[in-house]
Amino acid sequence: MSGCDPQTARFAPIAENLAPARSFIRNYVGACRWPGSDLDVVIAIGEVLQNIIRHGFSGGTRDGRIVMTVKVEEPDVLVVTIEDTAPSTIPAEWSNNGREAHEGGLGLGIIRRIASDVVFEPTSSGNRAILRFTAD
Repeated sequence: MSGCDPQTARFAPIAENLAPARSFIRNYVGACRWPGSDLDVVIAIGEVLQNIIRHGFSGGTRDGRIVMTVKVEEPDVLVVTIEDTAPSTIPAEWSNNGREAHEGGLGLGIIRRIASDVVFEPTSSGNRAILRFTAD
């Protein structure tokens, strides 16, 4: 894994960029030969990105920005950092209480179940999500 340098992708927060973002993750994981499940990582990252576009950018805009950096920290740990320029939010205030499954609200649970560690935090210019995945 020593030859696997971190990679960064930058894109507008619009739904059309979800597929290329997923491909970016899948290609990196494959090129680095990270031994974990690329499908699990793609699902979790896809949920984060969908939430950013849907909630942070009210469905999407070409005016905002998402920056995603992926790196292998250890042979079995993959770290994905996602920063956006949406208005800063306080994760403790997020809620899906009382929402039916068909209304959404499942994404955070899926993300937390798949990733080994998840941190959501506001920044001075938006928000940051740091997800760690450990290969089984």
